[in-house]
Amino acid sequence: VTVSVLYWPFAFSRPVCRGDPHRNSTETAARACISRLHAMPGIMRLFVRVEGHTPFCLILADNLLPEHLEEIAVKYFRENWHSTRQAPDLVLIRRIKFKNNDRMFDFRKKKRLVKAPLIMSNDRGAQAAASVYQNTHQPELIKQEHIATNTPGSLGAYSSSELIIKGATLGRLIMKITDPVAVTFERDVLLMTYRSFATPGDLLDRLIDRYDVPQIARLGHAQRSPPDRAYYDDVVVAIRAKVFEVLEEWVEKYYFDFADDVVHAKLHRFAREKVDTDGAPSKVLALMRHGDRTALSARKLAPLPGVLNKSFLPSSIISQFEARDIANQLTLLTLHVHNCICAPELLGKQWEGPRAANVPNFIQYRDFINRVSNWVTYAIVSEQNEGARGLNMSQMIRLCEELLRINNYDMLVAVYGGLTDQAVSRLTQTYAALPQEARSAFPKFEELLSNKGTTKMIKHAMASAPRPRFPSLVIHLRDLVHLDQLPAETDGLINFMRCVQQYNLVKFLLDGQHQRLEYVPIPELMGEFSYWKIVDDRV
Repeated sequence: VTVSVLYWPFAFSRPVCRGDPHRNSTETAARACISRLHAMPGIMRLFVRVEGHTPFCLILADNLLPEHLEEIAVKYFRENWHSTRQAPDLVLIRRIKFKNNDRMFDFRKKKRLVKAPLIMSNDRGAQAAASVYQNTHQPELIKQEHIATNTPGSLGAYSSSELIIKGATLGRLIMKITDPVAVTFERDVLLMTYRSFATPGDLLDRLIDRYDVPQIARLGHAQRSPPDRAYYDDVVVAIRAKVFEVLEEWVEKYYFDFADDVVHAKLHRFAREKVDTDGAPSKVLALMRHGDRTALSARKLAPLPGVLNKSFLPSSIISQFEARDIANQLTLLTLHVHNCICAPELLGKQWEGPRAANVPNFIQYRDFINRVSNWVTYAIVSEQNEGARGLNMSQMIRLCEELLRINNYDMLVAVYGGLTDQAVSRLTQTYAALPQEARSAFPKFEELLSNKGTTKMIKHAMASAPRPRFPSLVIHLRDLVHLDQLPAETDGLINFMRCVQQYNLVKFLLDGQHQRLEYVPIPELMGEFSYWKIVDDRV
């Protein structure tokens, strides 16, 4: 709308007060002028009333749309604002159309909400500081911020939708996971993987921003109809409930993200305020009271179960216990170390270099795998008698069979690693003297677990194994590294397909967490592996 449609000289806003000596003459002149102008063809009068201010009348062309009339009225009000303060924002609350085509608009002043700006803990680019509601009224920009693709066949078992997000801005992802009809899949993916492109403070700020749903009305409509208003209120309640669901899930699974006192205080202040004023669910506050937000690097590791018995030696363990007993106790220990691992510890190659302090549970798992492999190697090579070595080697092969039977691929890989250690591989005479049953069983594990070529067979076996199962993290370590090396963002959009692949892989690797096992613990046997000290190769 250009200024040319406005007849600026014919806008009257002189206050009409009692006792004003010019009252009668001013009113008469104004009315006469307006009447003459209104007699002109194609002209209409727009009477404007603003809360707390003097009414005025504009003479305008009668072919303008209602939204244009509103824009012109607001523009005239602002351009004739003479106070040193900023002109208030106006909200149209009533629109009246007279029979002669004249109009009257009533405005009220919009209350200004003082809202602290989002302060990000680091620079994540322009999208990190933008509101989640930015560009929500522009379909073309929404299309640019949200790209979906067909669900790959490898992800079908993990995604409940035929379409999956390929790339999106952080704001669009927040909108997606807090949509009233959203499934939990995208929420779970984001909470597990967001640390590669955002900080906990970034994510919390976006969720808080999402909670404040703006008052969006149809263009040219001052007020919603009662059905529209009721629907809007229901949607606001549903969105806010979703925001708190995300916060509850976040605190329950990844409370260590709030180790920073500033971020924790912001979350507590927001949750307390909304619980008190809006009746939001208080579960998140209860989770915060009872949860442990200590950073992973500062946490004390849970000791491995078992009792140390210094009189036990590997050979005495092998002679005293059956392979099935050893496999069962190793599985209980595997369950313990898997339960301790937090999903984000498997992302970002944090186990390398000084960052290993951030993933203590994964380091404990890695050390446990190495201890088991070393124990197997030592149990064989420590015997100077060839017959004793052969007996122990046969027992280790039977142990592999038992571990494969109960789907503990983690320990299967560890025991096989001890059997194929260089110190054992050179014992050709011992292997040749093995019983026929052991010599015929070993090639099966060589084919399944050999490092020559690919790991396709073992991966397929793990994926098709029934629960309870303990997939081997060692086998998929290269896949985790490969996904970490993919770009986190492409063309300003978060590579969400990468996040989905990371989530699916980590979820599969930790599939054994919190499973119920019926094995009876044998503390002395478990302690043999929990407290085993790795013997140097030279020994």
